[in-house]
Amino acid sequence: MNDMIKKLVDIDEKAKSYSEETKRETARIEAEIKAECEKIYSDKIDEAMAEVENESKKLSDSAEQAFLQNENKRKAEIEKLEADFEKNSESWVNTIVNNVLS
Repeated sequence: MNDMIKKLVDIDEKAKSYSEETKRETARIEAEIKAECEKIYSDKIDEAMAEVENESKKLSDSAEQAFLQNENKRKAEIEKLEADFEKNSESWVNTIVNNVLS
């Protein structure tokens, strides 16, 4: 009978030991999972930020190119108008004076 009780006590102690070990292992695995989730989240955020930065640079470069093209067109138009004025201003003045005097 004493042997039977001793065996039951041993079995109970082993069960408690396994239970504690299982709890520790579960806590360790949960911590690992949490750390891995945080790493994945951080990596994805970093990737997204890099992509946003890259797209922002592309848009900025594109906008700058469009601005420079428009600026060059504007300058060309101003130069053309100034050239037309230089070329035709005397003729225009004479036409206006003749129309007024006639």
